[in-house]
Amino acid sequence: MSERMRWLKSAYRERVELEESKRIAENLLGATEEGQPRVWLLTEDKNVLGCMALLGTTPDWGWPAEQQAEKALTVVSLFTSPACQQDRLSRFMAWWVLDYADRLGGVDWVRGCTRSERVMRFARDEMGWDQVDTVLRDGRHVHLLQRRPQRMRGIASLIADG
Repeated sequence: MSERMRWLKSAYRERVELEESKRIAENLLGATEEGQPRVWLLTEDKNVLGCMALLGTTPDWGWPAEQQAEKALTVVSLFTSPACQQDRLSRFMAWWVLDYADRLGGVDWVRGCTRSERVMRFARDEMGWDQVDTVLRDGRHVHLLQRRPQRMRGIASLIADG
């Protein structure tokens, strides 16, 4: 079991302090060659329900130079608690990032990448993301997705940024 999975399991089983959770998530999710993403935690009563790593650019692998030049936010990791699976928190978090990008302004695209064909089909078929390409990275298929930022009525009042 990977260190990331061990952390996720322990974070979901125990009540953790937000700052400590953020530090752990940044250490685990932030160690990428794409740069240091901003890590967002979805919490309720100091319990971590999900986390998302968000880059302020498009990664240079897999995306053509033209797309890399566009203003984008890229979701490079998104995890939710298995205990909350029926709550569809990943959908909620994806809606939040679309709304966040729209509120920021000046963002042309919200992008994402996943190795899971099931997740790619869900994002494409159920949530309206465009499948841009499927590329090989480290010998595995990675699906590249994007969607225009969009204001999601009421979602900003449900989640406090910060």
